[in-house]
Amino acid sequence: MASLDRYKSLVLASASPRRAALLRQVTAIPFCIIKVDVDEDIFFEKLPPQEAVVKASAEKAIFAAELFPSSLIIAADTVILCEGAVMRKPSDISEAREMLIRLRNRVHSVLTGLSVIGRRGISSDIVATEVEMRSFSDTELDLYLASGEPFDKAGAYAIQGRGALLVKRVCGCYYNIVGLPLARLEEMLLENEVTLLKNDL
Repeated sequence: MASLDRYKSLVLASASPRRAALLRQVTAIPFCIIKVDVDEDIFFEKLPPQEAVVKASAEKAIFAAELFPSSLIIAADTVILCEGAVMRKPSDISEAREMLIRLRNRVHSVLTGLSVIGRRGISSDIVATEVEMRSFSDTELDLYLASGEPFDKAGAYAIQGRGALLVKRVCGCYYNIVGLPLARLEEMLLENEVTLLKNDL
């Protein structure tokens, strides 16, 4: 197994604190975090959701690779798909309410496009997790909205937070719902001769 010191650095091309926390949870390898300037909405206007989420992650990775040449790049993009409707982050409380009402008592898919740029060039994949929401009450909905938690989350809920109280069942990768499918990420990094199980560079 090759060491990461053959790369200049490990870069997470995401401003999401949840993705950074997940990465820190599974590795002691230091990594840089950058916010990428990519308009993901363009891809969702032109492509099916499954293609758009992968394209968004790939463009984020490419943007980061231009800033950090010879580095190992990780990028991801996550959306909710419910009965054909794509849900990203709500713009306000009204939109968050609409999203949660649509998700209530229904099954939806969490789609994450995952891209890695390393010695093998760019590789991308999509991970899907099925989530079934409870038939939560309007009172619960109001209380959840009042918590402020939904407003920077795709689909307006955080399963790693209070949003867990709204979820009845999960089928697939839990970490994908949070925003970074860790097992699939490790597999993609192994293809580039790196493992997150290392303790240092």
